[in-house]
Amino acid sequence: GSTAVPGLQAKPVIDIMIGVSSLEQADSCVPFIEITGYLYRPEHEDSMPERRYFERSGSEIDYHVHMVVFGSKFWKEHIFFRNYLRENPEALQQYAALKKELAEEFKDNRAAYTNGKAEFIQGILKRQKD
Repeated sequence: GSTAVPGLQAKPVIDIMIGVSSLEQADSCVPFIEITGYLYRPEHEDSMPERRYFERSGSEIDYHVHMVVFGSKFWKEHIFFRNYLRENPEALQQYAALKKELAEEFKDNRAAYTNGKAEFIQGILKRQKD
């Protein structure tokens, strides 16, 4: 997430990505993660079947956990995008401006905010070499 990119304004959300060897392994971990206070959100698997997603609200910061197969397309794309922003100040500034614009326009519509970032993100991901 944005909190992993120094200098990028972010919502008070810490995104944590856990790499597992398989989704079956992720599924077996669900009860143990729930014990720590995270809410498992399986309804998100309709749109992203390649991850297991959890949320936990804090007093000032929320936490999102994404369990995905280590080395999968999902894993590689997220790491690449994070690293690209860390290494390219111009792209970082463009993304920051886009996020700000979308946050103002869609402050009450999380899906529209997320969809508004998709074209920019896909443009960066096209630079990835496997």
